[in-house]
Amino acid sequence: MRSDFLCTASSPTHSVLDTDSCTHQPVTWSARTGLVVLWCIDGMKRQGRLELLLMLAFIALLMVGRTCLEAVRQNGVRRLTYASGSGIYYCHMFELNVLVFRFANVVGAHQTHGVAYDFVRRLLRDPSHLSILGDGYQSKSYIYVDDVIGAMRYIGNEEWQGFDYFNVATEDYVTVREIADMVVDRLGLSNVAYSFTGGKRGWKGDVPIVRFDTEKIRAHGWRHKRTSVEALRDSIDSMVADAQEGKFDSGN
Repeated sequence: MRSDFLCTASSPTHSVLDTDSCTHQPVTWSARTGLVVLWCIDGMKRQGRLELLLMLAFIALLMVGRTCLEAVRQNGVRRLTYASGSGIYYCHMFELNVLVFRFANVVGAHQTHGVAYDFVRRLLRDPSHLSILGDGYQSKSYIYVDDVIGAMRYIGNEEWQGFDYFNVATEDYVTVREIADMVVDRLGLSNVAYSFTGGKRGWKGDVPIVRFDTEKIRAHGWRHKRTSVEALRDSIDSMVADAQEGKFDSGN
């Protein structure tokens, strides 16, 4: 994620660390200055076609997660809210007070990857044709980044001890074909020809149909503010605006 898109993360009680994920020092410093809840999001992964890239990405996430969690353990941080990743096993082993969050596909303003992002890039290059991985019927929940942060804050502000986990998603689902239609519409295009490749799954590591059970977090009173359609619409509009202002990488 581009650092200049992190302006909304600034607040009197939170800061963004831009550092080497292999060292404990910056996270350790942050913990020693009185950090009560450490926000660690390491579940955002770029999709790669080569098994080597996928393996390297997985190893990198392990290193990031372990670095943050080791700093938490060493410095006695009392509570941790965490975007679900390999670190959940580390947390359980050391009996840390941890909330784990599993997100649907996260979208938002100025995003730099994802299916809608790819479609915008391709259609900026060729407004007459769109190549789509899979058969277009892959169906998933998409949640706006503000709802993700809201869920973590909502549950994190409750009184809790020990280990717990929550799924965070909308209650509606959108297909890849529908996302393509939305991008075409928001770009003001018409008569775009779709072509489909890769069978039902698309790329090998994809899960074509994903459903989340969010009853647990909703029982606490949390509700998302945007549906999947609304979240995608707003994120696509942001990408289109970025393109119009010359801030969007169209891949040219």
